[in-house]
Amino acid sequence: MSSSHAKQSKLGRTKPSANVSSPPSTAFDSEIRSRAYQIYESNGRQDHFAEQDWLRAEREVLAERSQ
Repeated sequence: MSSSHAKQSKLGRTKPSANVSSPPSTAFDSEIRSRAYQIYESNGRQDHFAEQDWLRAEREVLAERSQ
């Protein structure tokens, strides 16, 4: 394995290379995150709906911005 490939830990999980970073958070992402949390709260903090809550929040934020 070359040094450019991800290295595996003792548990077999892949660790990201040092040059890999997550994209910076934007104001748009922050707004969606906040709205998704409001949706989560309003639905009684039900687990396992994070993706649906995020997508709903994204649609709502986009709709608000397009008005």
